[in-house]
Amino acid sequence: MKKTEIIIGEPKSAYENGLFGVNTEITRKGFFGGLSAQLIINRKLFAGDAAPFGWDCENHEYITDKKEESLCGSNFVILHNGCMSQTSDVIATKSGEKYTARIWVKALSDNAAVTFGLKGSEKHFGAPQNDKPYTELSFDFDGNDIENGEFVVKADGDIAVYESSLIPTDNFYGMRRDVIEALKYISPSSLRFPGGCAADHFDWKQSLKAPEFRTPAHGGDKWFLFRDTYDQDCLDIGINEFMMLCKELNAEPEYTVSLLLSDGKDAADIVEYCNGGTDTEYGAVRQSLGLDKFGVKLFYIGNEAYFSGANISKTARLRQSEQTSLSPR
Repeated sequence: MKKTEIIIGEPKSAYENGLFGVNTEITRKGFFGGLSAQLIINRKLFAGDAAPFGWDCENHEYITDKKEESLCGSNFVILHNGCMSQTSDVIATKSGEKYTARIWVKALSDNAAVTFGLKGSEKHFGAPQNDKPYTELSFDFDGNDIENGEFVVKADGDIAVYESSLIPTDNFYGMRRDVIEALKYISPSSLRFPGGCAADHFDWKQSLKAPEFRTPAHGGDKWFLFRDTYDQDCLDIGINEFMMLCKELNAEPEYTVSLLLSDGKDAADIVEYCNGGTDTEYGAVRQSLGLDKFGVKLFYIGNEAYFSGANISKTARLRQSEQTSLSPR
């Protein structure tokens, strides 16, 4: 048997801090079922066939050709005196904690109403027909010890359901506080976002919108990417939430620029948004959201572009020819 001897003394060399960072990739259970505080899968109803995946629907239409009517540019459901429900082990609540249930709907008939929430804690709302593109309904409730909860939406009349949400009321920018405390214990020196080949499915400019307005990302033919969320991610955690997480953990933020999605101008915009002053276009956008400079020092380009069938050498040469000045300072 071979043995490894560890000698404690003066270090002879040093590793870069980034080697002890955490890759906060928006895939698998890293986010949904992990860091994200959101308890409802496919909450924007993006993925589906005859009905949105993860939902049991009755007396419904699944609308996939009118994404412009949805506040987030996604598919949606119309209930005709119908109902939709989701049961999942991620829908888990605890006694002594408060939760917020929320839906975005539009009444399509007179005297419509909707009942929604965690089963056993639902609330009933009138949904008057009006000219608004949607109505947001929400309420807070006290949790019980439930491991496999059921979220239900029941319509009296005709109601379009665009999104739903179930989340602990006490959350950190849509993230779980218990996971953040565990990350504080690990104390990573840096965090990278949005991952490797996941970067090729992440439109960072969606992050400039409030979470409910962000169009979901699709995993394409990468079966492994969003395999726990029906090949989609609702982008509840975007670049702004990521930067707030880094600040909370006192970790250096590191950002991966997509080799496939970002040309030189888009990459420059990302750097400008992260580090630019208020005299720059995207620095001013960031400041308008109440955010100071992020001070990102390390940007990655790539990686794993071959998963999308890209000719890496050709793509890299093209991007290099388009490149503008990208000083992280």
